[in-house]
Amino acid sequence: MLCGVQALPALTLQRIDMGFVFAHLVFSGQMLFMPSSILVVCAPGRTAFRAFVSAVLMRTELSSFMNLLHSLVACWVVCQTPVVDASSGHNGTVEFCLNELVSWICITSLCRLTEAGLKEELQNELLATSAKQATERLLAGLCDTVVRLGKDFRIVQATPKLMHLMCPTSPVNHCELEGSLFSSHLATESDRERYKK
Repeated sequence: MLCGVQALPALTLQRIDMGFVFAHLVFSGQMLFMPSSILVVCAPGRTAFRAFVSAVLMRTELSSFMNLLHSLVACWVVCQTPVVDASSGHNGTVEFCLNELVSWICITSLCRLTEAGLKEELQNELLATSAKQATERLLAGLCDTVVRLGKDFRIVQATPKLMHLMCPTSPVNHCELEGSLFSSHLATESDRERYKK
């Protein structure tokens, strides 16, 4: 399960899964009473909708099973009342069932790729955040204060430790420090020159 999804309460995930299963069962049940010609005509739209919902749900095992059930019901309905091309007399039942099989394989593959890609992205983000936090803790333990600088070496975030270090006797507002050049707060001109190098 994806890390971002784990933040949802288990009860919410259960309700989402139950809603997904219920909607699939209702729609599959409705297909039993549809004419096979409508199923054939609406097949591309049904496939696109199922692919979108399954990819958003990101529960490959569940969506794969429900999509397989959906495809089997559609194939069964078309096999019960075959669709015959009036001009050539060709029966398109086999082609329809093969299309359902291929669409099921494609939807399942899409879901697996989407879930794996997002899982990898989330893991990389968590690793980067963890490394950043570890570095910040190490610097905070070794140094008197940590200064966050922007691209142009201006102070981005003035921490309370920095404000106390800059003016230990009188309180300084963080707004006075944020946005100012870090080099302008160095004590001597020689320090400023060394800092610029």
